[in-house]
Amino acid sequence: MAKRVKFPLDMGNEIMVRDIDELKANYNAEKVTEYFLNGKLLTWLEDRYYDEEAAQVKSLADSSENDPAVGLGRIFGIEISSEIDVEMLKNRAERLAKLREITSDDEIISNVDLVAFDQEELSDLLDEEKQTIYLCGDKFRLPISVKNVRYIGVNSPTITISGNEEIDLEEIGITIEKCTFSEDTQARLKEQAVTKAQTARKQYENSSESVWHDFIPYTDEKNFIFEYKDDKLCLKKYVGRDEIVKIPDNVNIIGEEAFKEAKAVFVIIPDSVSEIDEDAFIHSNLKIIIIPDSVTYIGRCAFMDSKIKNIKLPYGLTKINNSLFYDSSLENIIIPDTVTEIEEAAFQGTKIKTIELPYGITKISRYLFDNSSLESIKIPETVIEIEESAFFGTKIKNIELPNSIIKIGDRAFSCCYHLKNINIPENVIEIDDWAFNVTPLESINLPDGIKRIGSYVFSSAETKVIYRGKVYDVNSIGNTIRENQQ
Repeated sequence: MAKRVKFPLDMGNEIMVRDIDELKANYNAEKVTEYFLNGKLLTWLEDRYYDEEAAQVKSLADSSENDPAVGLGRIFGIEISSEIDVEMLKNRAERLAKLREITSDDEIISNVDLVAFDQEELSDLLDEEKQTIYLCGDKFRLPISVKNVRYIGVNSPTITISGNEEIDLEEIGITIEKCTFSEDTQARLKEQAVTKAQTARKQYENSSESVWHDFIPYTDEKNFIFEYKDDKLCLKKYVGRDEIVKIPDNVNIIGEEAFKEAKAVFVIIPDSVSEIDEDAFIHSNLKIIIIPDSVTYIGRCAFMDSKIKNIKLPYGLTKINNSLFYDSSLENIIIPDTVTEIEEAAFQGTKIKTIELPYGITKISRYLFDNSSLESIKIPETVIEIEESAFFGTKIKNIELPNSIIKIGDRAFSCCYHLKNINIPENVIEIDDWAFNVTPLESINLPDGIKRIGSYVFSSAETKVIYRGKVYDVNSIGNTIRENQQ
């Protein structure tokens, strides 16, 4: 019979409780009442054989008590000092049940309070100035008068955009994802697209070049501020408002913060450029960039908090600097095999889901993928160390660690809620504090030669730790390894 995975209860503030003592110590009356109403509390108690408390919870559910929060407080010996809005919690539980019938997406379910099931609920969320709204219904009408809103369809609803004027969603900060436009709205968008295409064709119709981006004319130099650095022409600042920018072919350096907060969406860099300085495109609207192989240096934070989604780094680049794509919209990247070093936090907070690291790098730097959307990765045999928080909070599901690795650092895989199993290579001799804390590993095999294991490496009592053929408790394995070293 397969072993049932016991889920913890979330008390808020990233506190997960796994036994009744932890529940009492971190008691959140509103959360516990919510779990009571949706049945999770009873399941949690029964899974852990808290028979007495489970029976009392069942009895409370069958009773006519108006305030279950008070009854739950009695069961767990907690004095409830404030009134709980039970009707609100019941309504939320009903909304969750309704939502789970439509989707199993954890991100959507965790944001149930941002879900609109009809037009009236959409109006309420807009009045509350929510910046992200999930649409779960047949059809919705979206106002363009409310700016800077991200709409995400749950069940591919049909969207109509209000008004008859020209629609420039990007200009007013509206994004619409996983939705279908109504016929009227499609016709309006198509008409505008045709007009823009005709305008673009007139701009480039006199060109005779064969390379597609050569069709784009160089941006007028009046849109730039230049300066010289050691006899090299540096683009100090882009001051234009064009969305497409083609940098003049006599520029050698893209300067620090040159495109900071710029409107430019598409930037073409000429072969004359060899350096892109730090913060060059920070906080910008950049989505597409063409970087020639002449560029051998890209400074730290160059694309931080930009809207870049896809990028091919130049062949000849040897290092990806600190926080290069930190908190950007990056989803895909091609890294050349000339890169031998990737510094800390380079991909922290990005949308990247899969990546292949080049042969030659020797460590996965700290915070490299911290809180990114990473799901899978290919690590070369040259890596010997995974540093602090390298994969903290990622969505990694499966990972194969090469035998070259000898050390796994602090919190390296902490809070990886989708990671169930991992193979520790035989050459690993050290696993530091909290390495797999709050990660629901089912089992883990430790190599015979391991010399040190830190504190709170595993937080799940259900994790089966196997060392030299024996199964150990997560809290005692550290002492066992230390005794074997004496």
